[in-house]
Amino acid sequence: DYISTVSGRIHSSINQIGAETGRTSSDNPNIQNIPKDPAYRHCFKARKGYKMITTDVAGCELRIATSMSGEPVWIEAFGKKWDVHSLGAEFVRSAEWLAAAQPDCAFYVDGNRWKCRCAAHDKIRGPIKNLNFGVIYGLTVFGYMRDTGKKKVEAEKDLAQYKNWVPVLWRFLEQLSKDAKMKLESRTTLG
Repeated sequence: DYISTVSGRIHSSINQIGAETGRTSSDNPNIQNIPKDPAYRHCFKARKGYKMITTDVAGCELRIATSMSGEPVWIEAFGKKWDVHSLGAEFVRSAEWLAAAQPDCAFYVDGNRWKCRCAAHDKIRGPIKNLNFGVIYGLTVFGYMRDTGKKKVEAEKDLAQYKNWVPVLWRFLEQLSKDAKMKLESRTTLG
């Protein structure tokens, strides 16, 4: 049903602000959420004489939030090409993060703070990545609990630590929320 009669190829619709969160979405068909499993991805082929590329905007929402808020922790992290999710995990779950580091952990090599391949770090990093993206879209403790399976006490502790990690961003987001409620609107950086 999705194959174009003109090109003989699938052309998805990309909706610039199609999700409730304000992120892009895709439909007819939804190609934005194809599983990473090669069993699914192998069917995507470039036409003869063309190449197919895959891109990721590397956390553009976080970079926009950084630019708008002036959060110094993230300005430094992005400037030094550090992994903000791992950096957050180190701050929010510091004892657990340090104990989980393998001897060759890329996060600790020469102070680079890069994403590493430590299995235990990946489990700690995941919920923090959820926080990083979630808070800029209004994630609550209950949403965090739902998304991560954490108990309320642990979720509240993580969120409190998170607020301490990026206080400038947090205050900015709180003010943005208040302004939107007062004015009944929210505007992009271009007005």
